[in-house]
Amino acid sequence: MKIALVTGASSGLGREFVRQIAEQGKVEEIWAIARRRDRLEALQSISAVPIRVLALDLTRPGDMEYLRNTLQDELPDIRILVNAAGMGRMGPTVDIPAKDNDAMIDLNCRAAVDVTDAAFPYLHPGSQVLEICSTAGFQPIPGLNVYAATKAFLLSYTQTLHYELSPAGIHVTAVAKCYVKEFGKRLRAPAKPRKIRTVTQPKITAERQIVGQLSVWDILAAHEKSAD
Repeated sequence: MKIALVTGASSGLGREFVRQIAEQGKVEEIWAIARRRDRLEALQSISAVPIRVLALDLTRPGDMEYLRNTLQDELPDIRILVNAAGMGRMGPTVDIPAKDNDAMIDLNCRAAVDVTDAAFPYLHPGSQVLEICSTAGFQPIPGLNVYAATKAFLLSYTQTLHYELSPAGIHVTAVAKCYVKEFGKRLRAPAKPRKIRTVTQPKITAERQIVGQLSVWDILAAHEKSAD
């Protein structure tokens, strides 16, 4: 069965990718992964393609193991993998709780690598892997230190993977998004800042939903054209 696997599918970029993938009708099923089952189930209302709901927390080893086992049982042909799950915290580094730093590293880095690794056996020539990185990964950003560092990691990982998998006909793309309005609402400042030092935070003004009509299909079309 030809499938698309989308993480972070319950909202934001992940939800938009689900909508556009369904609209194109090039896969037989979309596997939607996020923590909130109710939001995943609601995706069927925007998709003519069947949605398989996988309510998983990718930072939990048991949930990752469940995904690996499900892939092994179903043996799908993954045509599109979109790693859109991510989180961030805004504020001076000294004010971000350690648990939040750990959560950013776990979800933005480890989970993205683990999901991609789990998908490797089911990718074939023509498969497309999209890792949702960020323009924050191109430079250090005071006020977004750990988040930007996680995206720098993911950007480097994705660029290397592109060169490693290209000979097999598997296309890997780093999607370097800018600020996304819905995600920005979740970039909360710490509730009780520590009075240690002041860090000037950059003003973030871009609020575009960057999937638009670029998305996976223009990228795929470009690859198909180059292959011809």
